Amino acid sequence: MVARDCTKEKLAEQHLKETHQVLKNILRYQQGMTFKFTKMGQRYVNTLCDGELLYRLGLTPDEAQGRSGGNYCFLRGHHSTEAI
Repeated sequence: MVARDCTKEKLAEQHLKETHQVLKNILRYQQGMTFKFTKMGQRYVNTLCDGELLYRLGLTPDEAQGRSGGNYCFLRGHHSTEAI
């Protein structure tokens, strides 16, 4: 059996978690809104949405995520699945 020092790996893992949290906070507390779209089949789907503006509109990231590229009805608080 060979013992190995995992200290560097654990420190790197902790640093990665901390960096991930910092980036989430940057997105959450910025004044505007950030969107990320991912191509799924023939559509582009919103896979990330966050920012102060989203919350000022009375919405949450969960309400914005999963929508297709042209469907921004949620920005008006409208919960239709039809694209504008």
